Amino acid sequence: MIRASARILLLALWCLCATPFPIVAFVFTLGSRTARARTGPFLNRYFSRGVCAILGVRIERTGDPPPPGGCLVTPNHWGYVDVFVLGAIYRSVFVSRADVAGWPVIGAFARAGGTLFLRREVRRDTARVGDDVEHHLRLGCRVTVFLEGGAGDGRSVRPFKSGLVSAAVAAGAPCVPVALRYTLPRDPDLDPGEVVAWTSDEFLAHAWRLLALRRIDAEVMFLPPRTGTDRKRLARELESDVRAVIERAPR
Repeated sequence: MIRASARILLLALWCLCATPFPIVAFVFTLGSRTARARTGPFLNRYFSRGVCAILGVRIERTGDPPPPGGCLVTPNHWGYVDVFVLGAIYRSVFVSRADVAGWPVIGAFARAGGTLFLRREVRRDTARVGDDVEHHLRLGCRVTVFLEGGAGDGRSVRPFKSGLVSAAVAAGAPCVPVALRYTLPRDPDLDPGEVVAWTSDEFLAHAWRLLALRRIDAEVMFLPPRTGTDRKRLARELESDVRAVIERAPR
């Protein structure tokens, strides 16, 4: 309880110190999505590194990070922690569920970071966000999208949805599959699939348990890029690459 309370205080102070950055980003971009796509990822990386430090996240990276220039990054998805872990490693625009835009504090930083918000329950919204993703890829931006369509417990990889992969096909951009795995070396009796993954709990209850963890080890495995002209086949290949790593990982 003391650890979680202390981290809440540190996160509040970190957000307070970082508050000028979304304001400055808004002023300088003046609502331009092109300008926000270029400046937002710098802000996101700076903010994410601070959050990871406060949460006690230690990142181990293997493989080459996404190359400079336009590319679609496709990791498996545990929950909101993924955004901070990946954002701390490389500059990227993220695609997120739409309700995050309205979250206190986090929503403001997500918007300032250039996040693209997708309404999952509206089928045609995939086409709208896909156009935005293609636009960013053609600008030379990295775009990170969780193709599983939601968070899982990390024990397996669910089918990758191909809708947003079409943006990479249209832009001729490479796709970089990423396998994410979390372990809790100082809390071995706890299951990362229950306390790191966010699948069903209320956000505040989950965040409280997460904040109480002593340390989170994040293993980020960047796999060889893929390209293709068939979005469905490409999505299956990306899914297969990630699944091959996750399912052979020790439990």
